[in-house]
Amino acid sequence: MAPKTDISSSAKAAPQTKVTGKVVLLAKSPQLYWFSAHVASIVSFAAWQVFGIFSRKQAQRYSRLTLFFQLACYAIVIKQSVKLSPANLKVQLLRNENVQYFVFAAVLLATSVQLEPWTKAVMPFMIYSFFHAMTYFQKNLLEHAPLSLHTQAALDGRITYIASNFNLQALFFASFSELMLLLDIALGIPGLLFSVFRNPLYVVFFTLRSFAVLVFLKLRYDESQYTKQAVQQMDARISVFLSNPMVPPQLGAIYFGPVKSAVVKYAGMVLIPKIASQKKTQ
Repeated sequence: MAPKTDISSSAKAAPQTKVTGKVVLLAKSPQLYWFSAHVASIVSFAAWQVFGIFSRKQAQRYSRLTLFFQLACYAIVIKQSVKLSPANLKVQLLRNENVQYFVFAAVLLATSVQLEPWTKAVMPFMIYSFFHAMTYFQKNLLEHAPLSLHTQAALDGRITYIASNFNLQALFFASFSELMLLLDIALGIPGLLFSVFRNPLYVVFFTLRSFAVLVFLKLRYDESQYTKQAVQQMDARISVFLSNPMVPPQLGAIYFGPVKSAVVKYAGMVLIPKIASQKKTQ
């Protein structure tokens, strides 16, 4: 009769080999590097917020690392998922959400040579990274983590709860955060007058980044229902505020007149022919 220890070791060998094989497959997949880039970006963002309080140099360093890892995330997913046809190539690229975020992150990284780190602009990236990394961990890595089955089940339930109850709110918050970039631009414009002669490169980079934000937001408005909802909600809130009897009517006249007309006019200049839109897989 064969020793029981041999039977036991054989029984354990099969599942262990199966687990090892799956881990090896994961290690060879681009998705694991995509996940790792998301995690690295989140860690860099956290370091930026902590160490950036004490050092401008550290803030610049970690903000650039955050954007670099975001570029890696989008580069991987674009290579894996974007299928382009020779016809209307430029239109397809501009309409693709992953390409839009990749180019926007590239502009933020390039303009960081002269401009201060912009936390608000990177916040939507962090929201997406958090949910992507969390979901990937749940589906591919949790079962291999050195944790008890009870702990794994608890984590799985918690992740499912967060994804089910906060995903839509997070998407809307990300879109609203992107719209709030316009406020930062408006507040920064008066300071340009003092930088024209003192630091003209700052004016050039600020203008480039602002233009990129405007184009990016117009593209997002065309493609994202959450951005449309954010715009409508913001417009409704402003309208309610301006209709208050305590607010001077001149402000309402300015907003409903030249301001809205300018937004419609210049937003309409960013016009790309419609094609079948590609869903965001990043």
